[in-house]
Amino acid sequence: MSNLNVAEVFRRINGSNDSAISGDDMKTFAERAGVGRGAFGSIKVRTVVKEFLKNFDNNGTGDVDMVEFRRNIRKFTDMAGLDMGLFDAADNNPRNGRAPYGELKPALERRLEEDGANDPNTYADVGTKLALAGGGRGEEIYREDLQTLLDDIRNPAVIDQIREKLWDLMNGLFPAPSRTALCTEEGAGALVPSSDG
Repeated sequence: MSNLNVAEVFRRINGSNDSAISGDDMKTFAERAGVGRGAFGSIKVRTVVKEFLKNFDNNGTGDVDMVEFRRNIRKFTDMAGLDMGLFDAADNNPRNGRAPYGELKPALERRLEEDGANDPNTYADVGTKLALAGGGRGEEIYREDLQTLLDDIRNPAVIDQIREKLWDLMNGLFPAPSRTALCTEEGAGALVPSSDG
């Protein structure tokens, strides 16, 4: 049984092992995945970092926490066309249940060409390397890993669990106002320190 899920991908990218993925974390991850190799490698890496922050950093802090990551990863995988159909198109030996870089890249490139991407070869190269590093085992991605990850990405029940945990955490930090009071103007005022104390 595969244990690949959104939290595991977040952990793999988050090289600093703190609560959020920074631009430097994504740069290191992209370089480790091999995105920086070859002609214009550094430009590709900078583009990956820029696009990642543009698409995932909703609050503009310069890094991406787990809530932002989960909220945006479905949109990202849909945009990249990362699904089981792509895997099936890439897997030249269906019995072994895995697809290497040499099979994934042409399949993703064809998908990007169909979608009218500006530079399908470059995006397929970058996308495949990142997918392998984030979701694969070495130079291959396994069917069961991709299926488990996509199931987790598309599972709204998990998102609800995260919301509940954050809500409980917030109420643990600010126990005085009730949940209802926090949503009112008076309740929000309880979160602001008094100036006369």
